[in-house]
Formats: sequence, C-alpha cells, structure tokens
Amino acid sequence: MTVSRAGFRRLFDLHGDGPPLRASSTARITQTSAGSASLTAGDGEVRAVFDGRGPQHDPDAEPLSAIIEALNERFGTEFAEADRLLFDQYVESCTADPEIAAQARNNTYDNFRLVFDRELLSTILRRHDDNDDILKRILDDDDFRGVFTTLIADEVYRRLAA
Repeated sequence: MTVSRAGFRRLFDLHGDGPPLRASSTARITQTSAGSASLTAGDGEVRAVFDGRGPQHDPDAEPLSAIIEALNERFGTEFAEADRLLFDQYVESCTADPEIAAQARNNTYDNFRLVFDRELLSTILRRHDDNDDILKRILDDDDFRGVFTTLIADEVYRRLAA
C-alpha cells in the first residue's frame, strides 16, 4: 500500500483537518503505568553484563580424549596423551578451513560428511607435509636445531621443574 503525502497527513492528522484515519480497526493502545521516566543527576555506576571478551573457558580436551580411547579400544592401539596433539592439529586445521566451515554451516551432518571425509584426508596429508618440513629443518640446519633445542628445553624444564 502506498500513501500519498496528503494521505499521510490525513492519516496522522498533521494539520488538524479532521479525525485521523485508522490503520486497523483492531489496533489499540493501552497505558500500563504512569509516572516519570526521568533520571536523577549525579554519579552512578554502570555495570556491563559482559566484559566484551566473550565467554572465557579452558579449551575442552575431553572430545579428543574420547577419540583416543575409542581408537585404542577398537583397534588395540596405544595412543597416549602426547598423541592428542596430533589429533588436535587435524581438528584445528579443519575448523580453520573456510570451505569446511561453510559446509558444516550450510548442510546436514550426512551431507557434510560427503565432503568432509575427502577434506580430512587432504588436511592430514598437508599437516604431514608441514611436519615433515619442520623435521627436515631440524635435522638439516644446525643453527635452527640449536635454537629449536634450546627453546624446547626451556619449555620442558619450565613445566617439569616448577
């Protein structure tokens, strides 16, 4: 419905020419309370419901532990806590992939799996290549290996000697 300027004026009785037209015969305005809504002057405290950082929590490692437990039980493997880091690499790489994220957001789980199975294998191979490059650098570059070894030693000592 389009309303002309004159029709708009009549609808809201902007010039006092007569009674305003009703938009609906069932519309009703009801007063639910009376009083002042003014604020008093002075110092006050404004507290936000949130601190602006979003939910703060420790990453939930439980699903990865469940994956390790399920694989160990079913296949007789002996994956340990250290192996969780490898699985975490795969999960993090997949969740950071915009194509995989779009597939998850826009599809049912079954349709997502049609694409994901192939993408996971690609991710595993990419991570293997990346890890292989790191390994080669550690083994082939004496300076890199020296700095790497020092940094790892510092972290291991910090965790264990504390």
